[in-house]
Amino acid sequence: MNDVHPVTITLNENTRTYTAVFQTGEHFKIGWQSVLKSAYGRADLRCGCKGRGEKRLAVKYYEGSDSYALARFSLSGGQHAADCQYYSASPVQSGEGGSTTGVIDQRPDGSIKIRLEIAMLERGDVDAPAGPSRPPVNRAPSIRQASMKLLGLLHYLWEEAGLNHWKPAFTGKRKASLAYWWINNAADDLWAGQVKLVDNLLLPAFGAETREAERNRLRAAAALADKRRLIVIAPLASFTQERFSEMGERLKISGFHGMPSAYMKTGVWDSTVRRFANAIAAWRSGHGTVAIAQVEIKQGQKSVYATVIDMALMSITAEFVPVDSSYERVVADLLVAQGRSFVKPMRYDAGADLVLPDFILTDTTHEMPMEVFGRADEGYLQRQVEKSAYYDNRYGPAGWWKWEAAANGDASTVPPFPAAR
Repeated sequence: MNDVHPVTITLNENTRTYTAVFQTGEHFKIGWQSVLKSAYGRADLRCGCKGRGEKRLAVKYYEGSDSYALARFSLSGGQHAADCQYYSASPVQSGEGGSTTGVIDQRPDGSIKIRLEIAMLERGDVDAPAGPSRPPVNRAPSIRQASMKLLGLLHYLWEEAGLNHWKPAFTGKRKASLAYWWINNAADDLWAGQVKLVDNLLLPAFGAETREAERNRLRAAAALADKRRLIVIAPLASFTQERFSEMGERLKISGFHGMPSAYMKTGVWDSTVRRFANAIAAWRSGHGTVAIAQVEIKQGQKSVYATVIDMALMSITAEFVPVDSSYERVVADLLVAQGRSFVKPMRYDAGADLVLPDFILTDTTHEMPMEVFGRADEGYLQRQVEKSAYYDNRYGPAGWWKWEAAANGDASTVPPFPAAR
């Protein structure tokens, strides 16, 4: 496998390098698991790909499968080479580098602490401590973002799970159950304040008696007891006009087993429809749309229920690659059909002023930005001129790809993609 590289492990001042064959060979499986078990929480691990930087790796233990596996340190994907399984777009090629200053903090052990816009602990019933009042302090404006919104959190988890990547080797392997298992793993080392996010995460369970459904029930019960909010990540149920109308009162998702019924706080759905018009349009057209919702768990007269207090949407392709428009979907589908390797940079909470390519081809001689220009209004066209000048200056006129889809959005008008190396 060209995406698996040697790994160097230093434990008790002894350093050994393990080849890709040893990591992946079926007859070495027991031995590799033994190595990872010994290294878990104790060793220094480095990837041997040709990327730049420390390329630190961590060993994770997956209790459900009683197995160990390697994972990159959070926010380090840009240090790895494009042909490495741990690669992701560098911070300057994603919203993580442009919008999360002061919001995402990496700890020495590789775990990540974030500041969510709405705290995970309910404090409505907690009395404020008595103390002398303080006069207001005039502070200089700060460029640091104060907190992360739900869409930013979804982007972070999607990128850490590697779901914004595509390679031909993934064909037929991206099942829903596996994709959300990766999301769960991506949240394992993530803290929202003093709360470990994975313990407060409800994910799709496709069956009432599944392990995932039982996990949802246990997490909901613990959140109710401790007055903690939960994060729900799940695909919206397939679109019908009736479901759309009912959404104003109740969240309609697939894989709901083990989750308490979630009712909308007044105005949340109307706000979601306004803010995520493209995702709603994709949902109406029958395409996959993922919801992330922050909920409060309550005890009713007969059962536990949830109240949705905030929500965001993200449209995805059949391969779970995020897309922001129907034109991007055309390009992503063509790239997959032609057996190309690419990344979808995640915007996080960055504003429209941050220049991010819609995709990055990773199987070309050099990483190649791809832009889909999908509108023709005056303001957008001016922005298109600015972005084109930026790409010409940074990569050269032949160093990036574009499709002016607004003129003719038919798939037949998509320019040929740059040749793979």
